[in-house]
Amino acid sequence: MLNFGLQAVNAILAPLVAELHTREQPEEVQRVLRMGVTASASVGIATGLLLFVGAPWILGVFGEGYVSGVWVLRVGLLGYLFNSL
Repeated sequence: MLNFGLQAVNAILAPLVAELHTREQPEEVQRVLRMGVTASASVGIATGLLLFVGAPWILGVFGEGYVSGVWVLRVGLLGYLFNSL
C-alpha cells in the first residue's frame, strides 16, 4: 500500500525528467523533482501514519494472535518511510 504512491510518482516523473534533461533544462528538472519528492513524501507519510495508528485494528482482522505483532509492523513502517523520503 505504501509502495503504490512511490511507484505512481516515479512512473510519472521518470519520462518527464528524461525529456527535460534531454532539452537541457536543469531548472525545470529540479522543479519537477522537488515536486515529485514532496508528493511522494506526502502520500507515504499520510498512508504510513494511518497504518501506524491503525496497526492493532488491521492486525486484529487476521485474528487475536496477530495483534501481538503490532510493533513489528510499526518498525517496518518506519523503515519504509525513511526509504521513501
